[in-house]
Amino acid sequence: MYDPLMLQAVLGTSRAEFDALVPSLEAVWHQALAGRPNRQRSVGAGAKGKLAGAARKLFFILFYLKVYPTFDVLSLCFDLDRSECCRWVHRLLPVLEQVLGRQLVLPKRKISSLAEFAAAFPGVQEVFVDGMERPIQRPTKPSTNRNHYSGKKKRYTRKAILVADPTRRIGWLTPSKRGARHDQRVADANGVIQAIPESVSVLTDSGFQGIRQPGLCQPRKGSKHHPLSEEDRAWNRLVSSIRVRVEHAIGGLNRFGAVSGIYRNHKAKCDDQFNLLAAGLWTFASPSRPSESTSEVQSEPCQSRIAISQQVYSSSLWRVEHVHSLPFHLDWGEGPRVRCRFTACICPRIHNTT
Repeated sequence: MYDPLMLQAVLGTSRAEFDALVPSLEAVWHQALAGRPNRQRSVGAGAKGKLAGAARKLFFILFYLKVYPTFDVLSLCFDLDRSECCRWVHRLLPVLEQVLGRQLVLPKRKISSLAEFAAAFPGVQEVFVDGMERPIQRPTKPSTNRNHYSGKKKRYTRKAILVADPTRRIGWLTPSKRGARHDQRVADANGVIQAIPESVSVLTDSGFQGIRQPGLCQPRKGSKHHPLSEEDRAWNRLVSSIRVRVEHAIGGLNRFGAVSGIYRNHKAKCDDQFNLLAAGLWTFASPSRPSESTSEVQSEPCQSRIAISQQVYSSSLWRVEHVHSLPFHLDWGEGPRVRCRFTACICPRIHNTT
């Protein structure tokens, strides 16, 4: 019997989630063995290896994704040769992808129509778009160095764009590209903003300043000669407090060392497969994660940006409402911590709650 906390730390899943994946992996594994060409013996015949059984195979691949050890360390932990560990990893990765695909938790890789978006985000009225970067080893070729160097992270990275809903579920994950590309350029190449309906609000960070979307909500940028005002800073804090859900989703992916650690594998597009599997495991671990303001946000029509019309105290939560106006002013209150009131200047309905 495994310690639940230890199992969560080593595999990134709970015991219930692990037990739920074992039957699916066993079915996919036997299907893969039965479909192998030129088979001379029946499925299951022959010598039994060190990873006999679906539970051992699942433990092995989840341990690799969570801890991301070298093949030498992996061979020591599972009493296998390092070459066997390499073969088992690349053999089990597509099997785990099929298992998560059967559970319907893998994000979409490409969405090109409104119908596909509605299928990936059913009933969602706002989405969060953000970029994620994973570090890689420094390339040996000078031309490749420039292509993968991220000026934002000050290191060599690979970049992908993800789209999450208010429950922190990742429904869309683009393929990984070189880290020198701008977030907006990667999003435009994959048609991320173009595929989102106009009735859905889009919350982004300051890296998507050039996009045009009716329901766009993003922080305001300042410059040396045009610094941000107090209203702009308050707006940015408000947007960040709502947009933090996509940061939680990215943090769920970074729980796995195969995503957050420096990429060491040499197989092509293996880093993209790590991102996909980590997103699937994150969604499988939290299929219906509650959100503080999701019920209020979903109940209002998503036509424009977000305003706050409730007195905010140190122990209270934000009350979020979609309105048809952009400007707002600040009424500073009193209290040991921040007690401010965001009120829309042109708002069809203002809540004077205290």
